Amino acid sequence: MKLQNLTVIFAIIVIPITLILSAYIGTQIDTASLQQSYNTTLMDATHDAVVAFELNTEDNQYSTNADAIRRDILASINTFSTSLATGLGVSGANPEYIMPYIPAILITLYDGYYIYSPSEHSYEAKELNEQTGEFEQIRKTGYAHTLKPYIYYSAKYQSGDNYIIVNYTLDNYITLYGKIGNEAISKSGYLSTKDFRDSINQTGEYLKETIKYENGTNINTIENCPYIYQSGQKVYIINQKGYTLSGQQLKEFDITTNNIQDTSAIKYKQISEEFMNYISQNRSGTSIVDIVIPKNQINGKSKSNEKILLTDTEDLSSEFNQHKQEIIRQSIQDNLNNAMAIYNQNSASNNVNAYFSMPKMEEEDWSKIINNVNIVTFMQGLPTGTKIYNNYSIVTSTNNKQYIDPDTIYIVSKEKYHTLEHLINESKTNLEGAVGYKAIDFNKVKYNVTINEQTKTSYYYKRKEYACYDCIVSTNKMSSEQKTIKQILEENDTLKTIYNTALARERYNLDKVTKIFL
Repeated sequence: MKLQNLTVIFAIIVIPITLILSAYIGTQIDTASLQQSYNTTLMDATHDAVVAFELNTEDNQYSTNADAIRRDILASINTFSTSLATGLGVSGANPEYIMPYIPAILITLYDGYYIYSPSEHSYEAKELNEQTGEFEQIRKTGYAHTLKPYIYYSAKYQSGDNYIIVNYTLDNYITLYGKIGNEAISKSGYLSTKDFRDSINQTGEYLKETIKYENGTNINTIENCPYIYQSGQKVYIINQKGYTLSGQQLKEFDITTNNIQDTSAIKYKQISEEFMNYISQNRSGTSIVDIVIPKNQINGKSKSNEKILLTDTEDLSSEFNQHKQEIIRQSIQDNLNNAMAIYNQNSASNNVNAYFSMPKMEEEDWSKIINNVNIVTFMQGLPTGTKIYNNYSIVTSTNNKQYIDPDTIYIVSKEKYHTLEHLINESKTNLEGAVGYKAIDFNKVKYNVTINEQTKTSYYYKRKEYACYDCIVSTNKMSSEQKTIKQILEENDTLKTIYNTALARERYNLDKVTKIFL
């Protein structure tokens, strides 16, 4: 009898507990699954936004125009919102439903960034007048997403009555404003060491690639078509005339020289030398570099006596780069915090009852943000079972005209393209005729072909070289002894000239509003 009693008691107590635990575990599994689904959807939508940005800016001849950039960014954000709503299964892919849960979108560019977040705005609305029984037009206030003004990566340095404002970029191009004594300072240029400038090829480069273009109803192909850069655009030389290529349309372009050697790297050197001389000149007993020295320690380390603007700008661990990265990170962090805090106080106007705040981001994520062109999206407040969703997504743009990553320069030699590390021991003879190109030059290009009144999409490669097998294998090997670019170039002067010339050429032809062409 006692055993039966215990059995009944056990069943009464344990079975409900088991059922409750089972339901709880099932709910937690569903919550985790839903959160993972949201993570994937957010990442995919952000990726779609980056692709849209790259496509919109690829053939945009006004890509240095601020209004054109804003239009391209707004178009990519529209792609993001539609893709996100579709991925989340919102009826009719309605972005208006999902956007109140997006407290901010960050778009980092070459010399600054945009934040897209809700801001207070006024609008016209009709409201019933109870006394007259008629609808009246009134002005109300609310919160809607807007693209905030562009924010430069900038810092102000002051010494007495002298001051300098420095606008930094993702590479070594900077713009200076300020006053020393009675002289107003306003200058843009490239920071570089004498060693970098001296290694640049002074005879120009022969650049070639394959192009396809429309000729009536046909698609013509020119293999190894020579080209030069002019005003930041690739100008193809065909029958001693210049042409630009937009999609598959050739447009005649007035070339200022009959020389088919590109001299962009040489012009880079000239501008850089002029700029380095300018910042070191004494004005009223003071030079710009006497002022522009970080006022705080960098990463807990005491700064050296060397002036910050004269340190090695190609070395990511240099004082210059670490100081610049701190400025960029602090600016982005402060403005994102401010945008989210303001929305958090007023999100009820969008019928959202959630807490919005700047999440703690991993150091690896910050490294991506401050060193590349990115779109960073934040989604918060959506219920996911027993939890509230709070996450962000970062997607880096690898195909844009704003920034050249030093790690994405490949060397074409002997019908293949190679990484620097693989060519470190090559002799001068083996590297004869080798040329450096950026990674996106090896991507396939999409074009449309009309056959029997049907349009089909096809692809071709501007560069015919295959990737070196040994290079592919070596780049996949993670080694603590992997050498930096600087270390590799120090071991091979010929390779150093090829690489630095290519890097100077590509940097010179990046889109810059403040750029001055020689």
